[in-house]
Parts: sequence; structure tokens; C-alpha cells
Amino acid sequence: MTTIYDAELVNKKVRVLVDCGSSLDAVSESFVTKNKLKTVAAASLNVKVVDGRRVACERVLKNAKLKLGCVTEVLNLRVIPMPQYNVILGLPWLQRYAVIPDWNTGDLTVLQNGRVKKVKSVTSAAKERRAVRRPDWLLSKKSFKKLLRQDDSVWDTCYMVAGEHVEELFMVELESEKSAPAGASIAAAVSAAVLGAGTSSERVPQLLKDYDTVFPPNPPGLPPDRAIVHEIKLQKGATPVHRAPYRLSVAEEDELKKRLKELSDLGLIRPSKSPWAAPVLFVPKKDGTLRFCVDYRGLNKVTIRDEHALPIPEDQIRRLHGAKVFSKIDLHSGYYQIAVAGEDVTKTAFTTTFGLYEFLVMPFGLSNAPATFSRLMMEIFKDYLYDFVLVYLDDILIFSKDEEEHEKHVRLVLDRLKEHNLIAKLSKCSFFQAEVEYLGFVVSGNGVKMAEDKVRAVLEWPTPSNATEVRGFLGLTGYYRHFIKHYAHIAAPLNELTKKSLRFLWTPLHTHAFEELKKSVTSSPVLQVYDASKQCVVCTDASNVAVGAVLLQVGESTEALRPVAFFSRKLRGAELNYDARTKEFLAIKLTAYKWKHYLNNGTTPLFYTDHQSLQYLNSQTELSPKFMRWFGSITGWLGGPPDIRYKPGKQNVVADALSRRPDHCICALSLVVPADDLIQQIRDGLKLDEFALQEAEKIKAGTSDYFWDNELLYRFINGRLQLYVPKIGNLREMLISEMHDLPLVGHQGTNRTLRRLIEQFGWPGIAKDVEEYVGGCQSCLQSKPRTGFPAGLLQPLERPGEPWESISMDFIVKLPKTKEGYDAVMVVVDRFSKYVEFVPTFTTASAEDIATLFYKNILCRHGCPSSIVSDRDSKFISSFWQSLWSSVGTRLKLSTSYHPQTDGQTERINRVLEEMLRSFCVLDPASWVNFLPQAAFAYNTAVNASLKSRPFSVVYGRTPKLPASYVAEDSRAVPVSVERFRERHEQIISKVSELLNAAQARQAFYSNKKRVDVSFDVGDEVLLNSRNLSLDGSNPPKLKPLFVGPFKILKKIGPVAYTLDMPSTFKGHTTFHVSVLKRCPNTSSKFPLRAAFSEPPPLYYQRGDAFYEVEQIVAHRGPKDAREFRIKWKGYQTRTWEPEENLLNNKFYLEYLEKLPQRRGRR
Repeated sequence: MTTIYDAELVNKKVRVLVDCGSSLDAVSESFVTKNKLKTVAAASLNVKVVDGRRVACERVLKNAKLKLGCVTEVLNLRVIPMPQYNVILGLPWLQRYAVIPDWNTGDLTVLQNGRVKKVKSVTSAAKERRAVRRPDWLLSKKSFKKLLRQDDSVWDTCYMVAGEHVEELFMVELESEKSAPAGASIAAAVSAAVLGAGTSSERVPQLLKDYDTVFPPNPPGLPPDRAIVHEIKLQKGATPVHRAPYRLSVAEEDELKKRLKELSDLGLIRPSKSPWAAPVLFVPKKDGTLRFCVDYRGLNKVTIRDEHALPIPEDQIRRLHGAKVFSKIDLHSGYYQIAVAGEDVTKTAFTTTFGLYEFLVMPFGLSNAPATFSRLMMEIFKDYLYDFVLVYLDDILIFSKDEEEHEKHVRLVLDRLKEHNLIAKLSKCSFFQAEVEYLGFVVSGNGVKMAEDKVRAVLEWPTPSNATEVRGFLGLTGYYRHFIKHYAHIAAPLNELTKKSLRFLWTPLHTHAFEELKKSVTSSPVLQVYDASKQCVVCTDASNVAVGAVLLQVGESTEALRPVAFFSRKLRGAELNYDARTKEFLAIKLTAYKWKHYLNNGTTPLFYTDHQSLQYLNSQTELSPKFMRWFGSITGWLGGPPDIRYKPGKQNVVADALSRRPDHCICALSLVVPADDLIQQIRDGLKLDEFALQEAEKIKAGTSDYFWDNELLYRFINGRLQLYVPKIGNLREMLISEMHDLPLVGHQGTNRTLRRLIEQFGWPGIAKDVEEYVGGCQSCLQSKPRTGFPAGLLQPLERPGEPWESISMDFIVKLPKTKEGYDAVMVVVDRFSKYVEFVPTFTTASAEDIATLFYKNILCRHGCPSSIVSDRDSKFISSFWQSLWSSVGTRLKLSTSYHPQTDGQTERINRVLEEMLRSFCVLDPASWVNFLPQAAFAYNTAVNASLKSRPFSVVYGRTPKLPASYVAEDSRAVPVSVERFRERHEQIISKVSELLNAAQARQAFYSNKKRVDVSFDVGDEVLLNSRNLSLDGSNPPKLKPLFVGPFKILKKIGPVAYTLDMPSTFKGHTTFHVSVLKRCPNTSSKFPLRAAFSEPPPLYYQRGDAFYEVEQIVAHRGPKDAREFRIKWKGYQTRTWEPEENLLNNKFYLEYLEKLPQRRGRR
């Protein structure tokens, strides 16, 4: 019966042929293609038309909804080429529904779910078919029957129409599940073997006849004794692992019972009493049948790993250079042809509902099974490997340059198989092929390409819904990554989804990467097989997120370079922060390591890069440590230094393409949608923005990276969807402020603010705008310390020309009080000779007391110095002190405010003196004053490292005498004359001068290595470090601003000091060292929305624990418009006259004014 019906398949109208002569249900290939229906791979069926053509049917349309009249069902349909009908429902469908036909009308009675339904036909097949003229090649009925009987294969008619006018005839050749009869002919076997198109079959029948024992019709039983058996060695202390059997469905139990019988009949398993027990499970195959598996995970966990390495597919493929003819042999149940060691058989036990069994042969699922099988194959073919044989587990590939040579090679391989009693499955073998599939690749004389079924699997992969499905997709495509240009870039968004720390969120960006990978797979090139005799050319390139390269060699029949492999890799961690030159050299380094097995072939590989300076690496005498390490590694991998040449990016097209696509970057895991009012402002601004108008024209021409969506301008950059912000109004400033000023974003630095901003928004020059905005932020400027090296180069003081011309002075205070009341030491150092004087004094000594001490102990003994270097202590800034030295002609050289480095020499001597006194006075600390003269003598008579002489000798021109000196004195020594003494002293002075110059230069050189030269101009505004200031007269709080201001620069004092315009309330020196100043840029014109700097609070000079605050106003003088007030300061003995404008906001000034009428006339 053949009848036609109208129906709906997947909601599409179809013409259905119900044919009881068809052994399967099928759908037209043209219908599937036209409607872009997704199919899945299935066990192959050979469809043969009457002219002898074979068509492989390897696809199934699964879960297709068919509505035939009032009958609706979901079924699986084989995809076959049919010229006329959309669907065929064959005998399986008729039997499933117990269909009863009405032979008069063609209607069907269908029993579905216990209910009888009617299906009306359109017409009979005889009336509906399209008549065609009978071709001359159409076989007669007699010839067709002869064709069916020509061998022992099982043939089944798909459908056939009788009559004078016939349609194209199809047949489906189904592989028999039963064993072939013992006398099966070689002719039948040859028909099952696949011959290459256009290849003569004359060699194959004889070949198979000669080696018929290698291709028996029945599966193998127990293998013969071999030197290599599978051993299961357990870890120390391992105990038997036994697990309960898994629960199975009825269908799975039936299949299990069948499999146990088959394996027992072949002698591969036997009943067991083992303490080990692994459960059985079934995994569905693509064709819907079940695969028998044993879960050996418990056993594998305690098994010692066999580290025998499997061959690397890429390394095997490169051995095929020059091959034109191929044959492939697949062993029949290869694992079952290796026995398990007798003592280990019990460990393979598996438990079922039908009892406990154990394998006598090596089962699937054992962790070391691949290593054992690979070891056997390597041992058998070790002298043929890579010459004309490749072996990967049970797949054997034979390759040769011509058919004559190939026959010899095939016979050698079959001889080995016959010698070792290894059996192959003829139906899975192929001989004398011009093109063959091996390890998922299709190899031929033209090169290597991806297998079509793998390409189809990638194309039909459904959109992933979780990270596991993404990993599966990347695992499949990653196997072919060396076929795919910029693979790492394309796959980057999908790779991000596999991170366990991130929530799975599929966005349009991931869809784009998913489809782009599929597209890349379909357009992947045919790669040339690597030729070890030819020079390699490598083109590399690097982008902001990845590096890429292509390996090229000259082709067989042309001088043009052809690709051998592609490579790309994402940048990781710190690599993302490398500069452009380092990234480009990193691309060369990674490529050299990846392909060192290709490049080290006796020729010098050429590396082409688009970074011009890298071509000079071989001739550079100085390289950074990182470049030196990388260059050395590359030289070691290649056996010599790399030959790097420059090729501009426009010429370096292939490698450049690996890293220049904006959509091949790190993906965004979330998209934040801006507020509606902001979006509308951006839309309005785009209509007037010059850049947006230019990009609109480029978009029309197809040359822009941007695209329009909902009247907004977007682009993909670094894997994120970025919205363009027009330069209209204050939109950009407002967005920068949102990403920097709010408490939620924490006033972070330029880089973090920029990264936060560009995740969503962008415009040309955004980095510079953010840098200027953050650089002018008042909160950041005042709250964050300066970074980098200290500002201000070391400025050596003017060198004195003779002893005691210039001195430095300091005080050591808070020493234990002696019986005389001393608790401080005045330390005076001659800057020329380094001679010291230690004078005891009191912490409470006044300026007048210090002047008296200095006069008696220094001036009267060593003369009057022309300059004194000291810090700004209160003892040195009194008007009396300055008047004293003015009268004797001394210029007091004061250090700049809050920068005591100019007094470092005295500070160092203070530490030496404290150490000496600590050693002398362990038992009686209050006796330190008694040891001051000894300490001074000890220091002055020790050799100074800078002067290479004793300070005593520099001052007095002789070596000091100690008691021990007279013991060794020579009585015959001649006295030195006065003239000779003077000359020797002058020599000492001259030598010391030279050494001082050298010491100063050396100190400045090394100190300035870690300093930076900073300068300001008069009129610039700067902030002042607040560490030596008290705000509002209070002790400095923990969170007080680090800088205050801004203050205008009034004058430049030398190279590193500046006079500032300080407020009237500030009572201190207004000259400051550059290291405590920070530039305050004026960005108010560019960012008008930002608030102006607030006025600084009242400032007070702080020194140690003392604040110089007003204690009392004691008098005033001068006319009313120029009055001055005499101030008594807290903690400062000298009273000073201050102008009225300095006291306008002071409470003591206001109180004084209230009492002024009562104080009239007082001066």
C-alpha cells in the first residue's frame, strides 16, 4: 500500500507518503534544509539509487511534531534525499498504531491511546505521482532482483512505485546485527569496504583475500597470550571498593541481560566472587540504542597512574607531509584483544541485578587502559611509526606517496597484525584513499581540514544554558583552535562564563561570540602539512587583550606562503599592563615556545612583527632584565637567536587580524542601564555632536566600529558594550563625577575611575578628561599623599674653605638631670674639619643663656664663624639672637620651613654622642656630663670616613697624643720646624677641601637618584603638607587633611624653596621646601560644575609639641590706620610686634579692642 496524505510537520504543511514497503520513517533532506531544521548525527545508513550512486544518511530529525489528520504525535525521522515527498511513514509507524487501510478510499483507521481515529487520504499514489519518462539506465525487475541477491548484505526497500512511469528508486542498505555466515564471500566483504573515489579496486580484493584472517566476520573471543597484559597496580593501603548496583529501567535491564549473554558466549567475562564491585550504567547512543558501561571510578581512585603518554594529534598530523594515498584500519573491539593480568581479574568485577561478573579482557573505563593499549600498539609498530604508520589507540593510519608504495606499506602493517593475532573490523576500514578522516581531521595530499561531521556538530550545537554546556562547546571547538584565526579572542566572552566565581548570565555579547565561533569553523582554511625541510615564517601581533600568530611555509606547487597553524592566547594578569613593545615581544616568546617543535628544524625561522624597534634586539647591547630572560629562552628553544624583522601592520594582515577586533575581548557579565533622563540627554546631544555625525556617515559606508541602537551610538570595546557620550553641555563631567565623587565609588584614582567609567561609557580623549578631573579634585589633593620619589634635588650647602669658617648647631634634650641641673647638650660641629664641641646646658635655657654659652665655649676658642647652619628652633629665631650675630658679622643661614635635612650632619653626630653616653653611663645615667670632654676628644681624634683624616689633625695640623703614644715614640725623631709644620698643615687643608668636594658630589649623585626635580612658577597655586601644622590651633586629628590650601607662590628662593602667600593667622616662616608642596591645577574652566576650593582653616605653626599661639596682647603702637600690636606667644619667649591685619579674627584682639578706651595712652 502506498497512499498520500496532507499533514503538518513542525507547523509546516507537508505531503506524506504512507508506504508499508518502507522499513523506516523518513523526512526529505530538501524540506529540512529549506526550513533550517536542526538535526542530530545518527548511525550511518547507505541509501543507494538504481544508477549505483550511494548517499550516506547520517542525520535524524528528532522530536518532530507531526499532525496527520486527527492524529498528533512526536517522532524521530531519518533524513534522506527524496525528490517528491516531504515525509514517508513506513512499516514501523503502521505497526505502532495498528493501522487498517480502506483500499477503496485510501482512508486509514488508526488506534491511538485506546481510541479509534480516521485519517483521510488525498488520493492514491498512482494518481498523485508525477510521471517521468523511463530513463535508459533504469533496471528491469529481473535485474533489480539480481542486484538484491548479489551478496549477503541485508537490503530493504525504502519505497518503490510500480508501473510504466516510475520515479527515482531508493534503497537503504542496513548493516546486519547478526553474524555473517561462515562462508561469506570476499566479494561481499569488498562491497562493505570503502574505496576511494576514482581509485582502482583491483588491488583491494586480492589484498583482503590474502589477509582474510585479519578481517574475520565474527567478533574476537579471548585474546592469545601476549607479552603485554593489563595490570592494575593499587596504591599503598588501598582496600577493595564495592558499590551497590544502580537501579535500571526495564529496557536497560533487558539490554543488560542481552549484553551479559553476548560477553559470556565470547568468553570475555565470567561469574565472580570478588570483593570488588563496580556498578553498571547505560548511556544513550546517538542512534537511540544503549551503550553498556561500567563505573570504575572507585577502582580508578586507588589505582597507581600509568604515565605512558598518548601521542599528540597535532604532532602526528605533521608527519603526513608529502603523502598522497591513505588507508585506515580500525581494530575490532580493540580493548577486548588485551587480556587482564590473572591476579588483577577480580579487580574488574562489576555488579548487576543478574549477579557479579568479572572481565578476563581489558574493559572500557579503567584509568590506565589507554596507556596499556597504546603501549601494545607502539611495541608492535615501533619500527614503522612516523615513517608510514601513525597509531592512536585502535586507529591505524597508513600513508604513502603513490599506490605502488602504499600497497607495500599496507601489506607490512597487515603482516604485523596477523603476526600478533590482532583482528580488524572491515566495515570500519578504508583503503587506498586520496582523502581520509583521522582523529577528527580530514587529511589529503592538499593539506588538513576539519572533519565535516565535527563541523556539523559545531553548527548544530544548541545555545548553552549553563557553564557546563559552554565548557562542552569550547572543548569541541578548542580541539580545532589551530584552524581558527583569533580563536582566543572570539572565545574570550564564553571563557568568562566558565568561571565558577561568576554568575552565569547569557547576553547578546555571548550570542555574538557563540555564532562567530560557528562561522569561523565553517570558514576554516585547509592547512598545509608541516614540512621539516622548509624554513618557517611566523607573523605575530599583540593587542590589548591577546596575542596571535600564524605559522607559514612555502606550498608544494607554488612559491606562495600557506598557513600551517594558527595560535592565539589571552593576556593574563600583569601581562595586561605591559606596554606595547613588551606585549609584542611576549607574542614572539609565546609563539616560539608553542611551536618550538616546528621552528627548531635546522633552518632559521623568520619572525615578522609590526613593532619596528624589536628588529634591533640582536644588536642591542643593553636590554631590560625581562627582555634578557625572554631572549635567552627563545634562543634556547630555537637553537640560536631569533631573526626578527619588521612588517607594518597593514602588511601583517593575518596576525594583525588576530588581535584587532573589538568584539574579541573580555566579556561583560552585566549591563547597567543608565537613567531615562540621562539617556534622553545623550540622544538629544548626538544630533548635534560632530563626532557622532561623522560616525553616522562611516556606519552607512560600513567602515565604523560603532552601530546605532534605539537612537544611541554603541560599540564593542574590550568585550563590553560601550555607549558614546556626546560633547554637549556638561554630560561628560557629570558622568565622571558620578564615577569619582560619590561615596559609593570612594574618590579612587585615575585608573580605577577610568575603568569604572569605560565599562559603560566612552568618547575620544576620555582618559585625558578623567586624568584632569581626578587631578583637580580638592578632596583627593588634600587627602592623599604624594606618590613616587621625594620632590626636590639635594642642594649641597656652600663648602667652607677653612676650619671654623662655617658651623652647624643643634641640641640634644631630655637627658637625665645631673646634680648641676643640666639636662641638655649644645652640639656644635665645624663643617670643614668635622671637629665637634659638646657644651652642657639646660632645656629651659633662654636665648640669652645660649648666646652666652656659645660666646664662651665656641667664639672665644675658635673664633667667629661667618655662617651658622641650624634648624628653626625657638632658641635661634629670637630678635636678640639675630642682633648678637649681626654685631659680629655672622649671617644666620636658616633651613627652609619644616625641612631639617640641611642639618643632617649635626643630627648624625647627635646619634653618635647618645650612643657614647649610653655606653659610659650604664650604672649612673645622671653622670653623663662628666664624660662630655672624653666623648668630644674620642670623636675628634677618630679618622673621619669622608676626610680620610682626624678632625683634630685638620684643625691643629698634628696627630693627637695618647698615653700609649709615648711608649712607642722614637727618641731619635727630629723636631719639625715651624715652616715645615705650616706647609704640612696647608697640605692637610687642601686635601680636606678636595675630599669635601668629592663627598658632596657623591652624596648629591646617589641622593638624587631617588629624588625628582619639581619646580613651580611664581603665581602658581600649590597645596601645603599639613604634618607640621595645626588646624584651628588644636592637636592634629587622625583624619585631618594631608594637604591644605591652595596658596599662591610669591617668590622662588633657590632651586628647591618657595615663599607662599600664607594667611594672616599663620605665625611661622612662609618659605617652604618643594617636598611639602603639591601642585594644585586649576580645572574650573573645563569642569564648571565642580565646587571651588574652600578656604583653608586658620593655621598654626607646629614644632614638636609646641604651637605658637597668641597668649596675650600686651600693647599697641602707631597711628590708627597702621597700628601694630605687641604679642606674647605661648611657648615662645620673645614678644613680637604684629600688624593689625594679622589679628582681625583673633579673640584676644577683639578683647583688647573692647578694653582699648581704658588703655588709651599705654605703649
